[in-house]
Amino acid sequence: MPRCPWATTEPAVAYHDEEWGVPLHNDR
Repeated sequence: MPRCPWATTEPAVAYHDEEWGVPLHNDR
């Protein structure tokens, strides 16, 4: 999955890869 344009700094890249890009399984 290509990263979003805003994921350019290390914390943003980590968040993008580990949180935002992961499908939600139990979203309650």
